Amino acid sequence: MSDQEATFYTVENTEDGMAALTGKAPLPFVRMPVEGWSLRRLETGGMEISVFKVAPGAMYGSHAAPFACVCVVAEGAGELFLTDDAGRELAAVSCRKGDAYLQGAEVKHGFRNGPEETTLIYLRVV
Repeated sequence: MSDQEATFYTVENTEDGMAALTGKAPLPFVRMPVEGWSLRRLETGGMEISVFKVAPGAMYGSHAAPFACVCVVAEGAGELFLTDDAGRELAAVSCRKGDAYLQGAEVKHGFRNGPEETTLIYLRVV
C-alpha cells in the first residue's frame, strides 16, 4: 500500500430501497511513533478499521491493546511474537498474505516484519 491518499466510500440503501453511494472521504496514512509503521484508521458503522503499513524489517516491540480484534495480513509476511509481562519472547507465529488471527484483549505481543512491505488490517467492534 502506498503513501498516496486512499478514499473511503460509504454505500447505503436510500429511502426507496435503492443502493446508493452516500459518502466519499479521504483516508490518509499517518506516521506512528514506531519506526517503520504508519496507519490509516477509520471508525464507522460500529467498527474500527486500522490499516497498518509496515516497512521491510520494521518491528513493533511488546505491547498490548485493551480490546480484542482480528488481524488480516493483506500483503507481505512477518512474525507475530507473544511475550510475557517483562517483554521476553515466549512463542512466535509466521504470518503471510491471507492469514488472519484473533488477538484477545491485553495479550502481550509484537510483530517483526519480513524483507518486504507488509499491510496488516485490524478490525474490531466499537
